[in-house]
Amino acid sequence: MARAKFPTLALVFIVSFLWGSNFVAMKVALDTFDPFTLSALRNGIAALVLVLYSLTFGFPPPKTKREWIAIFWISFHLTTVSSICFTFGLQYVSASLASVLVNTMPFFMIIFARTFLAESPTSGGLIGLLLGFGGAALIASPTTADASTISPIGLISILLAAATWASGSVLVKKSGLLGPNAPFFVAVQLAMSFVCLSLVSFWHEGLDSTEVTGLGVASLLYGSIPGLAIPFLMWSEILRRGSTLKASATAYLVPLFAIACGFIFLGDRLTTIEIAGGLLVLSGVGIVNNPFKKRS
Repeated sequence: MARAKFPTLALVFIVSFLWGSNFVAMKVALDTFDPFTLSALRNGIAALVLVLYSLTFGFPPPKTKREWIAIFWISFHLTTVSSICFTFGLQYVSASLASVLVNTMPFFMIIFARTFLAESPTSGGLIGLLLGFGGAALIASPTTADASTISPIGLISILLAAATWASGSVLVKKSGLLGPNAPFFVAVQLAMSFVCLSLVSFWHEGLDSTEVTGLGVASLLYGSIPGLAIPFLMWSEILRRGSTLKASATAYLVPLFAIACGFIFLGDRLTTIEIAGGLLVLSGVGIVNNPFKKRS
């Protein structure tokens, strides 16, 4: 039993590390690219890489109308609306407050999974989620405490990003597309998001030229491939194994790895509160490593 659980838990940690380190890359890339332009480019590059990967290793593209419609709605929720709301909301709230708000995703996941998948978490899973959320809030508390105002627009936007992240993940699981052809499906999903985000970028940011730097391009490539294409494939695999709760636990580990990478690569200061919050997060994720039970 333990041997069956470990690979999934390992995937959760790898995905969390890749998404957490992605925050460092994006912080550097934003010195070169506008926010929505950056989001569009990341999705476009990730989609191209996964299409080439799928063609190279023989993964077939979607064929039926049902598959194309399902991928469209997954893309709409998981990588389009969620990205737009998060990027928009960051203009009105601090990054630390945003990290706390987006960590409500597992609670939305529970609601959607219970409603549409007939899945219920164990009591241990709920305790783990609460511990993880408490740890994530503790990690962000030094800077959220300094926020003089909280914009309702920003708060609603970030919460909507968390909700659509959760609903998109549940749609992925409910669609039944998480089989051996997942790489091409994920590629199409990201390509659809690229088109939508490009339109938003053009409308919101225009075609103003920016001075492209080598470091900016390197950060963009990191954020597109290790930061998006690879973890999304792993995320799909975690969901395929029937564990939406374990998948949602990445929301708590991501800020932990983001802070660790900031400490290592950017020289950010690591506080005692952040260390304590990290221990709570790890404890919560450990407890969350319990399976869902089906409602009878």
